[in-house]
Amino acid sequence: TIHAGDTVDVIGLVSVYVTDGDTTYQIFPRTNEDIFTHSAEIPDTPIVIHTMEPVILSVYPNPTTDVITVNADQDGGSLEVLNAFGQVVYRATAPVYPTTVDLNGKASGLYFVRIITADQRVAVVKVTKK
Repeated sequence: TIHAGDTVDVIGLVSVYVTDGDTTYQIFPRTNEDIFTHSAEIPDTPIVIHTMEPVILSVYPNPTTDVITVNADQDGGSLEVLNAFGQVVYRATAPVYPTTVDLNGKASGLYFVRIITADQRVAVVKVTKK
């Protein structure tokens, strides 16, 4: 059992279920070795974690020609825009949302807006620049 506040390394596949506004996260091990390193009885049911909070992030307009507005549910942390090669083309620390990012002068193509909140939650949104 993984309790709220525990820190563990878990390898497996994550599924997210949303039912009537209630979000449930389940980790399904690929094999028994993903979770158990010693002999133990392997449960038939998935491990359920109820303490993960998703990041609310919106980026608009998408697609864009120049300026995008980024809005998140928590100020602070960091905001980065990366090009399709993973190069950071814009970075802000401790942003206050909503905030605008000027992509004017940047090449047309695919960009990724990545935020890391002050409490270390991460969200990424894909943006197309025409």
